[in-house]
Amino acid sequence: MENNNKCFFCSPVRNVGRYLERIFSNIEKLGSAFSDFYVCFFYDESKDNTLEKLMILKNKYPNKIKIIINDEPLLKYRTHRIANARNTLVQYARKNFSDYEYIIMLCGDEINCYNIDLDVLKYHLKLNTWDCLSFNRTGLPHGHENYDIWALLYEPFIHHCHSYNGCLDIVYAMRDDITKKLNNLKKGELFEVYSAYNGLCIYRADKFKNCKFDGEKQKYFSDKRINNMLEYLRKTYNKNLTINFDFVDSSHGGGKQIAELINFNIEGIRKNNARIRISGEKLFVR
Repeated sequence: MENNNKCFFCSPVRNVGRYLERIFSNIEKLGSAFSDFYVCFFYDESKDNTLEKLMILKNKYPNKIKIIINDEPLLKYRTHRIANARNTLVQYARKNFSDYEYIIMLCGDEINCYNIDLDVLKYHLKLNTWDCLSFNRTGLPHGHENYDIWALLYEPFIHHCHSYNGCLDIVYAMRDDITKKLNNLKKGELFEVYSAYNGLCIYRADKFKNCKFDGEKQKYFSDKRINNMLEYLRKTYNKNLTINFDFVDSSHGGGKQIAELINFNIEGIRKNNARIRISGEKLFVR
């Protein structure tokens, strides 16, 4: 066994029944890189057979799977629901699996259904240059071919991508920029960010033990930092660019929403000096 550490997998699920068998198959493969692993799903009310599929998996692997079923009313906004799910999952891990050194947070949908290059994970587990790690993604089908910028913050883009008025300029700029940066990394080289996710992220649990997911908070940097960023972005991309700190994200159902992982990642940096990194290697391949 190359790695004697244990890993706890966390996955919020809703309306993803058709993907669950493949997701768990990939979790098993990823789990084989550790001495032991456990999986916890947080189920929110669904309109498909998600719960039925979860129960089939639970019956097949009773010692590997925990299902937490949300018995509270469904929260109105998407990022608030996912933040609640992720917090519940992490709290369960902290309470019941405190000796597990790693937590992998992953989406239970199509984005994690592709083939896995397990050697990429094994290689990075040997490195002591990160505390939160996600992976590059290229060459996958439409919609999954680029790194997901939803939870991405890095210089000079230090605010949530959908909070910019005239945000499409920044969305396209971030996609192009992160793609070039990741594709130019050498093997073993990591890209430093404030926050990232890309559908699957591995955390060193002790570096995030007092952190919380939040799908509503907006502002993390000083006014000076924000103004410096805006000055640069206006010169480079859009002279009329402004930020709405209380924006309503209509693309995810309205309401005050941001990517719920941003707050968790930045708290890790502030409280525990966590190193948030992205690898240029591809974990998922066609």
